[in-house]
Amino acid sequence: MKKRLLIEMGMGVDQHGQSPTKAAIKAIKNAIQNVYISGLIEIFNIKNLEEIEILAELGVPNPDMVDIEELKTAFPIQGNIKIDVKDGGMKIKALKIEELKDLSDEVIICCAAVSVFVNVVN
Repeated sequence: MKKRLLIEMGMGVDQHGQSPTKAAIKAIKNAIQNVYISGLIEIFNIKNLEEIEILAELGVPNPDMVDIEELKTAFPIQGNIKIDVKDGGMKIKALKIEELKDLSDEVIICCAAVSVFVNVVN
């Protein structure tokens, strides 16, 4: 049976280009940037990192524009990754700077919760 080992939260912003995918990738990386899960090997004796399961829950404006496959590349461990993208996050008004390839005057903000699940023997 799989049990949740940890949940990490993060936030990502795309200031220029207005891409919800880029904001989501930054949110995922922010959530996992300080996590080093040595317990996967030392405590749970996991030999193959594909045994773990990752769930990324994301709140971002325009969730239908998010490239799920591109989000999966943000994780250092590949394998059983599930991504649930919901309408959320924020859009704020800022400046449209054409030299920076802005499409509008909006900044896209994404919130992420990344959970790691492992097999636990009772």
